[in-house]
Amino acid sequence: MRKLIPALILMALIPMAYAHVHVEGGQSQGEALRVVKAGQLQVELSLEPQEPIVGEPTKLSFRIEDAKTGEPVKDSLVSMKIHHIEHEIDPLTAGVFLVPDGTFDFTYHFWDGAEHSVALDIKPKGMDGGRVEFTVDVTPRQPPRGQQMAILAFLMVTVVVGVGIGYGAGRLRA
Repeated sequence: MRKLIPALILMALIPMAYAHVHVEGGQSQGEALRVVKAGQLQVELSLEPQEPIVGEPTKLSFRIEDAKTGEPVKDSLVSMKIHHIEHEIDPLTAGVFLVPDGTFDFTYHFWDGAEHSVALDIKPKGMDGGRVEFTVDVTPRQPPRGQQMAILAFLMVTVVVGVGIGYGAGRLRA
């Protein structure tokens, strides 16, 4: 019991861990602009805010260009899919829509702080189409520190009560 109290105090001093960690590789989250090439196409994605936060609207702005000339690709048919990588589900699959001038914006509320894949299937008029995919790391929203401490205190009390019951049951057998 004497060793348990310092261990519980030490547990209380350890900072709270985040539920999700950024996986290494790919483009860094701080980049304002991401560029992916697919065949004759080059697609740029910019985010506002640059680091999406759970439950807040994020504006995804796309620019579809000719990879050789850098000119906007006009009259493209685009379908978009947002895929939650961790849970392996597709919270959004948008039907086919026309992008007349090579640019379009889309506002989306990410519901979980994890990596999401944003994929576009593009079929431009008079060119070969392609599929581009971006990875967006969404920042989780942490509960307030007071709520974290209340939960930690509840868990510590539960552990102490469980240890006390176990200790008492052991003394009764002896």
